[in-house]
Amino acid sequence: MKKLSLIFAIFFTTVTFSQSKLNNYKYILVPAQFEFQRSPDIHQINSLTKFLFNKAGFTTYLINESFPNDLAKNRCNALTTRMINSPTFLSTRVTIELVDCNNNVVFTTRQGKSRLKDYRQAYNEAIRAAFRDIENANYHYKPIKIQNNIVAKPIKKEVVKKQVVQKITPKVAVQQKVAKKKEAVAVAVNKFELAGKYQIGDYGICTLTKNSDNFKMLSGDENFEIAKVYKTSKPGIFIIKWVAFKQPQLLQLTQQGNLKIDTKKGVREYKLVN
Repeated sequence: MKKLSLIFAIFFTTVTFSQSKLNNYKYILVPAQFEFQRSPDIHQINSLTKFLFNKAGFTTYLINESFPNDLAKNRCNALTTRMINSPTFLSTRVTIELVDCNNNVVFTTRQGKSRLKDYRQAYNEAIRAAFRDIENANYHYKPIKIQNNIVAKPIKKEVVKKQVVQKITPKVAVQQKVAKKKEAVAVAVNKFELAGKYQIGDYGICTLTKNSDNFKMLSGDENFEIAKVYKTSKPGIFIIKWVAFKQPQLLQLTQQGNLKIDTKKGVREYKLVN
């Protein structure tokens, strides 16, 4: 009985924490096509998902829609919807996950099930069943407060003297050299700008150009747009959204000026072309 109570307490605490964390995000993004779908919004899965999020109090956009300025400048203001399809021979089963801009899972629903034979009706019933957890979260947007009124405590003279003595020791000297190397690495990253030409797999040499506050990637001589790249609040870290209705991916600008993109098959690096 004690074990059962402990398990229930842990589960309740986890759910409560996830629900409160949802309140820190202003927007929800829904892909126009989930990975298991053959075409965008088949069986009206995506439009239904957007509708149910809005009904639960969230501000929701499909990924291929126009975003408000604060979301366009910082995709970390939003959680992205991921739907896991686990069908069996006799039933349709889906689970909904919400992930942040670093691909961390913030919230997961229970599995919604349906035994209806018609696919559209079955997904409708299963998704609505999964959404009960989201509705029960009682979402209310509460931006994270940043404290700017922190007052530094005065440093005692004795402490200052100890610090001066430590600076001349060999151990502290080594630590200072390591810190300087880290600073040099940070500066090296900042020397490179995202705009430029890159060798992108089968696309060949592609060009990243600045487009307002974000970037667009153009392929080959045809200048066909294959992706958009959005800034995040972290220097050197971006979000790339491919035109082919795929999930957004994390993009990092390396110290050598190359692009590292976090894909399903692992991290791939695309080199800067001089």
